[in-house]
Amino acid sequence: MSMPPMERDSCHAINATNTVTCFAFSRFLPALQCVESNSDGESQDFSTELPLFECSLKIEHSTYTDIELVGLQVWSGALLLSEFIIHCGNSLLCDKNVLELASGTGLVSIIAGMYCSHVTCTDLNEPKVLKTIEENVNNNRHLINASVSIQPFDFFCDWSPAPSASASTSTSDVHRLISDTEIIVVSEVIYDNRLTDAFIEQLVKITSVNPKIYIYITIERRYIFSAVTLRTEAPHYEYFFERLRAKQNISKLNWRIKRMKIDFPHYFKNYYKRSKHLQLWRISSKT
Repeated sequence: MSMPPMERDSCHAINATNTVTCFAFSRFLPALQCVESNSDGESQDFSTELPLFECSLKIEHSTYTDIELVGLQVWSGALLLSEFIIHCGNSLLCDKNVLELASGTGLVSIIAGMYCSHVTCTDLNEPKVLKTIEENVNNNRHLINASVSIQPFDFFCDWSPAPSASASTSTSDVHRLISDTEIIVVSEVIYDNRLTDAFIEQLVKITSVNPKIYIYITIERRYIFSAVTLRTEAPHYEYFFERLRAKQNISKLNWRIKRMKIDFPHYFKNYYKRSKHLQLWRISSKT
């Protein structure tokens, strides 16, 4: 699988499969409200949005991988989720513990680390993946204000949401991680039905351990032509929401599933194009 093309001038190939891309963007101060009265006693609004400074982060990533290591590419969903965090980070992530599932290159975690208190990057227990995350985090330390930890965790990880005194170390560690997390971010993991089933099972366990958690997910609704129905379909997208709602009904989960607006600034417009098929969703418990 290969990622969408990016602005050529921002990329520097380091070998046959890996590239370093410099992602430049502007961070803005919140809008400053300034209302004054003119000579006629009428109110005039001089509200402004002032640029704080220009930022750039360097991400090493693959341009092509087998499906097992597809997270080592930078996908549009990761950029969309990063833009959401840039836009809302000061209010959404301030003093929060953030967990990224399926971190891939670590891009979203690095952006989250600009605003939160602590961020945990997780992915497959695969040396190449974890090393890529570590190197990207280290290369962008100048942007990160949070403490950062990196650890293996994948959707097939077997842990109990209610560990006993005899629970394994891994179960206790995951339980502690989830309990301490307030925000989860995850991008572009809906492309294989077996993986989708495992992801949903993790969501069930996560929200049972910590019902106050908020989970932000980006998904791209990818269409293919079906030779069976003779029409275009988005089978992985449709499967995800069918299974998600079925699990919610069967298990009587108190979930609120909401599609979020993506009308915030397009900070990474030079690196990907937004479309109506690229979506941001939030899962939380109704409390």
